[in-house]
Amino acid sequence: SLKHYYKFIFMSYPNNSILVNTELIKSYELYKLSSASGGTGLSYIIKRQTDLKEFMTFLENHMGEPVRVMTLKKMGVADFRAFLSWKASQKLARTSISRNLSAIRNFFKYLTRQEVLENTAILAIRSARPPKVLPKPLTVSLPRSSFPFFS
Repeated sequence: SLKHYYKFIFMSYPNNSILVNTELIKSYELYKLSSASGGTGLSYIIKRQTDLKEFMTFLENHMGEPVRVMTLKKMGVADFRAFLSWKASQKLARTSISRNLSAIRNFFKYLTRQEVLENTAILAIRSARPPKVLPKPLTVSLPRSSFPFFS
């Protein structure tokens, strides 16, 4: 299993210096596909894959080095917030940023379940709240024209 595979690798690399490569992300995708409910389709998996790859690309630029398991393990709240800030600077909707955060959070939960690493800082980050939209008031002429019994 993946858990045993990565434990073997960690014994070979005691400082957790192995790179987070596509193999780890692919194992996560396979897990999501195998545990997918009826409403989860391939497009859902592809979007989450894109979210994770964007996150890994951001981390490489943010940290200035290739992403390693130890990098993910040591990430703090400030690092996750930097990613969210970067996404917000791209003028994305709050719902898109929340989806990104959800994909990252689920990836970290998966890594914890597989005993690859544990990072609780991601749990401290809350999703962006959607803006509250108040109902628009009706004009005086609208109810009379919409309902014939007002005439």
